[in-house]
Amino acid sequence: MLIPIGQEDSIVRRQPWVSYGLIAANVLFFLVTSATGPGAAWRGEVVAKINEMVVYFNERPYLQLPPDLAALCEDKECQAGVEEQRRAFARKSMTPPEGMIAEQQRKLDQMGIDLHALRNRLPSQRFGYVPSEGKADRALSSMFVHGGWLHLLGNMLFLWVTGPFVEDVFGRALFAALYFLSGFAALATHVAKFPHSSIPLIGASGAIAGVMGAFLVRYARRHIRMLYMPLFPLPRPRFTFGVPAFVIVPLWFGEQFWYAHHAGAESGVAFWAHVGGFLFGAAFAVAVRAAGIEAKWIHPSIEKELTLEQDPGLERALELRLAGDLVRARREIAAVLVRDPSNPDAWRESYDIACDASDEQELGRSGSRLLELYARASERDLVIDLLRDLLGRAKGPLPARVFLSAGRLFEQRGDWDLALEAYSALVERQPQDPAVVRALLRRAEILRQTGDTAAADRALAQARAHPASAVGLDKGR
Repeated sequence: MLIPIGQEDSIVRRQPWVSYGLIAANVLFFLVTSATGPGAAWRGEVVAKINEMVVYFNERPYLQLPPDLAALCEDKECQAGVEEQRRAFARKSMTPPEGMIAEQQRKLDQMGIDLHALRNRLPSQRFGYVPSEGKADRALSSMFVHGGWLHLLGNMLFLWVTGPFVEDVFGRALFAALYFLSGFAALATHVAKFPHSSIPLIGASGAIAGVMGAFLVRYARRHIRMLYMPLFPLPRPRFTFGVPAFVIVPLWFGEQFWYAHHAGAESGVAFWAHVGGFLFGAAFAVAVRAAGIEAKWIHPSIEKELTLEQDPGLERALELRLAGDLVRARREIAAVLVRDPSNPDAWRESYDIACDASDEQELGRSGSRLLELYARASERDLVIDLLRDLLGRAKGPLPARVFLSAGRLFEQRGDWDLALEAYSALVERQPQDPAVVRALLRRAEILRQTGDTAAADRALAQARAHPASAVGLDKGR
């Protein structure tokens, strides 16, 4: 099973508050409607009532279906089956007297009234958009209704993977417009295909499909990280890998388009809504690019805001370093780091000051902290560049966490070769460091998973022979 979990380059210039807000609103709406409305037991009662009516009707196919049950039999195949049942029953000449038929019809109609009352308490009926009813206010509320936790989490995962990055380049107002207009376009597409359907349309997937369409236009070459989860009982390990957006997103759209042509309104998934939302989002992004909106207004506005938000001490440190006053530059950047100890730009400036001052101790301290921040943000390329720069500049030992943090990041992303390179660098540069044992054990595990058992055995033997291994074993007893 493949699950999208993120991107290769996950940097955004500002906090994506609209994306956060949409995710929070969807989750909150689900929790509130679940807490205040009927739960799973009630939905089970609806299903039981439908089954009861189906059984009753199958035994008496000469009766007329109540509206709520007829709505579940709108497709031609179901209707043809009902007609065949009626013809078969008529051939057997088993039709009861008219008085009995009237009594049975009243009973079935009452069951239909009970079913209608039950269904109307479900969130999908209260807030979903029913094409045959055409209630305009439901067009918005339907985007926040979900049929269960899996439906909700699946939609929010796709929004999380794409939304913040589209918001970053479109700006918050334009991104919000894209989201809701895509949702309305998705709904309109579905209604155009099934104008008489009485099945409610629910979920944020149409709006999110629009965001995905815009993402493809804007980030076609961006690599999306996919998590491979083996299905039980396969013994293969979990791992991640990157796939270009111009490959994975069109594949997803092609799947939706194919199902849209082969599934009806009763399929349970609004595939035509996905198609309509995606095409609208892609067209929206093309229009934004053609009009130059992003370059003329959005980007300058965001950059201006970021410039105002940047710590002035960082700018002073940069100016002092360029002027050659490294002592004052160091004092300025130290003050910035006291105020904002997790600022990667400040740590980068501290690293650059240490490079200019040829201060290997500070180089290792700032470099290791900066690498940890890059690794925490899953910035693969920045980690690679910084690690290799550190190895080239530092002549003496570096903190072991420099190598271990890089190795962990590469392992999490499935970059086995880069993980081996990071662990090997620690083993080769600082062979007496106690952390070498851990690096060798990780090397052995990676080599074993990739099938190189001979090299894995050699790494394990090297770990056992290391002077620190006995200490570690004694502590473990």
